[in-house]
Amino acid sequence: MNHKMSKYQIYKLIDKINKQRKSLNTACTNWLNNTTRYDRIWMILLNIRRYLTLISSILAVISIKSPYRLIRWIKRGFGLWGLWRIIKSIMVSHHISLK
Repeated sequence: MNHKMSKYQIYKLIDKINKQRKSLNTACTNWLNNTTRYDRIWMILLNIRRYLTLISSILAVISIKSPYRLIRWIKRGFGLWGLWRIIKSIMVSHHISLK
C-alpha cells in the first residue's frame, strides 16, 4: 500500500511539474512577444553606435570650420523630423500601416 501511495505521489508531482513547465513556457513566449520591438530597437542602437561616433567627429570638425553651415543643417534636420511626425500622425489617423 505504501509503495502504491508513493508512486501516486510521484505521478502527482510529475504532473504538477509538467503543468508548471507549460505555464512557464507560455509566460516566456508572451514575454518574448511583448519585448521583441524593444529588443530590435536596442540592437539597432548598438549597431549604429560606431557610426554615431564617426558622425559626431565630423560634426565637430565642421562646427569649427563653419558653424553657420552646421546650424543651417540642424534646422533642416528638425524640419524633416517635424514633417515625418506630421506624416506619421496623418497615416495613423487614417489607419494606414507603416509596415
